[in-house]
Amino acid sequence: MAFVREKITTEEDKKIFNSFEFKNPLYNELINPGYWRIDRGRNAFMIGLGGGAQNEIPECYAFVWNNNVTLFSFHQEKRRNNAGQMERIWNILDFWAPKCLAEQGNELIDMIKEAFSDTMMLSEEKRRESIFIFNFESEPKFVLEGDDYKTRDILFGGYLEN
Repeated sequence: MAFVREKITTEEDKKIFNSFEFKNPLYNELINPGYWRIDRGRNAFMIGLGGGAQNEIPECYAFVWNNNVTLFSFHQEKRRNNAGQMERIWNILDFWAPKCLAEQGNELIDMIKEAFSDTMMLSEEKRRESIFIFNFESEPKFVLEGDDYKTRDILFGGYLEN
């Protein structure tokens, strides 16, 4: 299967989403079920958590694969290259994943890339004309255990004021 952008409408999907108690790290408020990027065949979904305020604060996302939560933050940019193609660039600032996924790190990262590129609201023509680039500003960290992903400042460490 592939990732699709889908509105969370069924009670079963809302129950799954709410079980993670995702919070917007800026405001420390629970996120209501809205849309997710989901691949039901691989038991994986991705949601936006917040951020992205005029590029001063990074955008933050959670990616859930087999109930394991990975958190990452990034700044996004777009530019045309010399060949006239649109480069859609995600500069990954922080990437925190569960220890249990360390051996599957490449597969995890590939699925996250796929979730973004498959579900961008682009026409088929624009998708073909685009190049999707993921730059990691630091090495992915495979250190999370249990409910570590609920820590408010794990992604916004240097951006939040206490």
